[in-house]
Amino acid sequence: MAKHLLLKTGRFYFRRRIPKRLHLQLGSSDLVVALPACSQRMAVQMARKASARFDLILLTDMTDKSIDRAKLHQIIRKEFELYLKEHDWKNRHEFDEERDERNEKLLEGGRELLRYKSWQDAAVNVDLALRDEELELEFGSPEYKELAMGFLRANVEAMRISAARFRGDYTAKPEDPLFLGRYVEPELETLSVADACEQYITDRIAKRGWRKDQQKEARNTLKLFQEYVGDARLASIDKRKVNGFSDLVHLLPVMRGKSNELRGLNTSQLVELVKKGEIQAIGPTTVGKHMRNLNAFFEWALRRAEIPANPCVGVYEPQRATHKKSDEVNGWSDEQLRILFSCPIYHGRKSEGRRFTAGTMRIKDDWYWMPLFLAFHPIRPEEIAQIQVADIFMKEGVQGFQIEGGVTADEIDLTGKKVKNVLARRFIPIHHLLLELGLEQILSAKKRTPDERFFSSFKAQGHAQRYSQYFCRFFNEQIKGLGISGVSTYGLRHTSITALAQNCHDVTLRRHLQGHAQGVQDDRYIKGVSVTAAKAAIDSIQYPGIDADFIRGA
Repeated sequence: MAKHLLLKTGRFYFRRRIPKRLHLQLGSSDLVVALPACSQRMAVQMARKASARFDLILLTDMTDKSIDRAKLHQIIRKEFELYLKEHDWKNRHEFDEERDERNEKLLEGGRELLRYKSWQDAAVNVDLALRDEELELEFGSPEYKELAMGFLRANVEAMRISAARFRGDYTAKPEDPLFLGRYVEPELETLSVADACEQYITDRIAKRGWRKDQQKEARNTLKLFQEYVGDARLASIDKRKVNGFSDLVHLLPVMRGKSNELRGLNTSQLVELVKKGEIQAIGPTTVGKHMRNLNAFFEWALRRAEIPANPCVGVYEPQRATHKKSDEVNGWSDEQLRILFSCPIYHGRKSEGRRFTAGTMRIKDDWYWMPLFLAFHPIRPEEIAQIQVADIFMKEGVQGFQIEGGVTADEIDLTGKKVKNVLARRFIPIHHLLLELGLEQILSAKKRTPDERFFSSFKAQGHAQRYSQYFCRFFNEQIKGLGISGVSTYGLRHTSITALAQNCHDVTLRRHLQGHAQGVQDDRYIKGVSVTAAKAAIDSIQYPGIDADFIRGA
């Protein structure tokens, strides 16, 4: 990357420091100008031209601080070491004649700059080096020209040595008197960010530790990160670059990747739309996912000794909660439940497909049973949507269903089902209300196909392949037409948990039925709960005015 050229949020910017004497007048310490959308090569050329014009404008304002020759040589030799590392990185791949010829042409071009004393070509690098050293020289002064010519010499000598190393000659040493004794050992080859990302993904997939949805989210994050840092070495990524990526992520739009209108836009264009307020940015939860994915990638690289430290540590701080956990999802009120269980799904619909339009047709299909399972059992939508007919059986004389599934990718492939964690695997007695409404008759008809899912009309959808996805999305939209607002499908789980807590005072039993952790020691020693006690707890879930007769419309 050329000096005075910045890449931020996918766009190139020209940046130059303004002399201190002009800070008050201009109200800034730096001049930052956004360059038109272009390639890096064009951006470098534009930055050089802008830098030259900027130097002419500020020529009279530059403060000349005399620097002795020893200091000049020290700066030049430091630059030589940086040039050599940069060229070695470019020559890191296996030998090929095309690259070798390109090295020779670049070397000859560098020598030509020296022959014609084109010191201005090094001005960009000189200015940045002076800024790093907190020094100032008048542009075009004898000291400035000597420093610039020294940079050209450093670049030529670095290119010559690196080209020799590329051909396998590691005996090449500096010949320019200015750099005698300044031999720099070639660095061990390090992965590029792109290569590291591919190895990371391959490694994680091979270990079967990823679900498909997690894999897709990680790929999305790493693709964004590669776009942001470009062809950079993994070892060169520091906290500043991670901070810049975090700033970029905060400005990504909500519907990126889902909206057809946004899919054709690059990251820079999307960020500009967010900045203008034309589209909404993603929330802190999604930002956190991106940063956790990136942190996991660098933790992997750290374990493989590809980097000395994880640059993500201490960069991203999640927003502190401003509300209670219980406020994140609203529970349903008794009145909203009465509206739901007296809607056309239960009291007569127009047709099989027009479930929320009043009519005379009564069908006890998947849409009839799903809200009942969620409202009267402390379960998650996906847990019940994926159960098979064989998962519903009698245990110790109690009719219930076993929530089962995998946590790892291997387990998910084996069972065809997934659960949030190992604690989610549990037996739930069926509420007496569902049995009164005829669930046993439905089960009897389905017993002939035990390997089929009970909710057979629900198909796996989305990159997470969730069976409950379509139901939840469509249900959330349709209940608005019933006059129900401020709640969602998942809110039914919260409602049932609240109703359970009001009538069941056994905390251990409640946590088991909810699929929640008991606590470190309890999880170690508690091996199970009484099925009879679990049945009594489930049956204690009651809502005023809602019984089997109410739901039948009797």
